Parts: sequence; structure tokens; C-alpha cells
Amino acid sequence: MDLGKSIGLAAIQPSLDTVYYFENLEHTKKANPHYHIALPTINGNYVLLVMFTSQIDRKEEYYSLTNQNALSSLVYADKDKFCFLTKDSVIDCNHPIYKTKEELGAIISSLEYREADLTETFINDIKDAILTSPIARRNIKKALK
Repeated sequence: MDLGKSIGLAAIQPSLDTVYYFENLEHTKKANPHYHIALPTINGNYVLLVMFTSQIDRKEEYYSLTNQNALSSLVYADKDKFCFLTKDSVIDCNHPIYKTKEELGAIISSLEYREADLTETFINDIKDAILTSPIARRNIKKALK
């Protein structure tokens, strides 16, 4: 796995060969940085990001208790299929990040990129999970390309 390289916010763009690794300042101070995928939007001024987390059991338990329909918007990622993952992970497509690059600047610490091996099929699975999510905001669903 490559070590990652520091970049500026302007570099964030949809790509099959890049994921973004950063600490989200909106999360608790104890939270570790996470990998994110940028998805294409119809408005180039906004960025749509989804986050990988290894807290699979926690996500499943949460939605089992709060909204079972939202379980179908969890997209699983096997660590053996993605060169940048060290643990099996899940992407919670119920809560994508949709912000301008300026707004992202206020919540991102230590932005880096890493090489990735994403597929169109995987990206389409993520888009479908956002579109069918009972929780994702309507404006985010409309923004997807």
C-alpha cells in the first residue's frame, strides 16, 4: 500500500483510482481518519463523499434498531478486494457528505490521497444505495450524476 500524499482541496474529484484519507473535524476528537470516495455530481461546485468505516457491527446494530430499511444502503467492502483497506469495511450511503469545497475546508484535517482500485460496478452500487436510502437527503439524490 502506498503511504499517501498530502493534497489541497482543489484536487478532490471523482476517480476510480483515488480515495481520499482525512480526519473529519465534525466527528469526535477520538475518531481516526477514514477513507472517502468522491462521486460525480451535476453541480461542479459541490463535492459528494462517502466514507469507509470498519465499524460494520455498529452500523448494522444502529439501523436494526432505528430504521431497518436503511440496512440496504450499507455497501460492504472486503479488505481483500481493495488495496488500501486493512479491515473489512462498510460505506453508510444513508449519510453521504455533500458540501462545497470551501465548506469541506472547514471540516477536513490532514487531507491525503491514496491509490485505489475501485470499479464502476462498486461506484454504481454506492450510487444505487444512496438513491434508495430512506434517510439520504433528496437534494443529495438529485445531485448524483
